Amino acid sequence: MPSWCPIVEYREFYDVPRMVLFDWNGDRYLIDCPFDDVKDDYADNYGVYLLDRNVVVSADWTGMSLKGKVLGQVHVAAKLFDETRRKFIDASFLEGMK
Repeated sequence: MPSWCPIVEYREFYDVPRMVLFDWNGDRYLIDCPFDDVKDDYADNYGVYLLDRNVVVSADWTGMSLKGKVLGQVHVAAKLFDETRRKFIDASFLEGMK
C-alpha cells in the first residue's frame, strides 16, 4: 500500500529527481542518487538518509547526505514518485529501514 507524502524539495532531475528531501511520520529524509564519474552515469540506487530536523537546507546541497544517518538503499527503478515525478514520493520503502 503506497504511503504518499509531498516532496519538500528536489535537485538534479534526470529522468527522475536525483536528490529528494521529504518528511514522513515526523522525520525528515533525503534520498540521493549521485553521478558516478567512472560509469559516466547516475548510480543505480538512491542512498537513503535520516536527517536531523534542524539541518539547514541551503542553495548548495553538496554533502547533504553526510549530515544524515545512513538507512540503506532503494533502487532508482522502483516506482517511488507520482506521475509528475516532482510532487509526491511513496515513502513505503522506508518500512523496516529505521
